[in-house]
Amino acid sequence: MTVANSQVSVRLALASETASIENLMQFYNYDLSESVPVDFAATGLYPLRPKNHYWSKSGVVSFLIYVDDALAGFAVIDDEVIQPASRYNMGYFFIARRYRGRGVGSEVAGKLFSQFPGAWEIYFYSNNKTASRFWHGVIAKSLARDVVSLEKIIDSGVCELLSFSTATN
Repeated sequence: MTVANSQVSVRLALASETASIENLMQFYNYDLSESVPVDFAATGLYPLRPKNHYWSKSGVVSFLIYVDDALAGFAVIDDEVIQPASRYNMGYFFIARRYRGRGVGSEVAGKLFSQFPGAWEIYFYSNNKTASRFWHGVIAKSLARDVVSLEKIIDSGVCELLSFSTATN
């Protein structure tokens, strides 16, 4: 599929590419800092929790996102769900600003929902209006059914939790 004459691809990340994803997490945290207090460490970088254990879990699947041949973001699906009926959680989703507003994120999310049919959840900080608009729009355009939105305290923050199904039967 193409977005504005560009080829969007989602590729399974190799174990050797987790460092690239962790580097992109600096930009993820930069964007997140608009909605929640995320402070720099003394090094001038955002401190990341050690991720080796997370990356090695069987329920964690990481993807690199490309527009044409340029790295444009990443997505991570995991099984760290809040609702017992959910199977998949969008652990991380990041599209570089250069590619936002062009349909790249919507296309990538749609591809992942199709590749992983079933009960999903996505949560984000309630005051993150950009994430709210994006995810509500993407879910409305997808084949998602049984969409439920709840406000919950998750990791000490007030979050909106979206639960839905992408199963086709």
